[in-house]
Amino acid sequence: MFKDKDFTPDFAEFPALIGAIAAVRLTVNAAASPLSKVEEAWNEPSSPGPRAVFVPATN
Repeated sequence: MFKDKDFTPDFAEFPALIGAIAAVRLTVNAAASPLSKVEEAWNEPSSPGPRAVFVPATN
């Protein structure tokens, strides 16, 4: 799961991380793509920037 085999997560930090997420102090640069277009988006060249997020279609 982790590239660095010596990495040990600091579980004591998890409550602060969850609190930051809940308080919207932590943001993620994401680009939403419809799940129906997953193949197209998946095959696009990757580069630094927004993370691909696949969302279900809304009716």
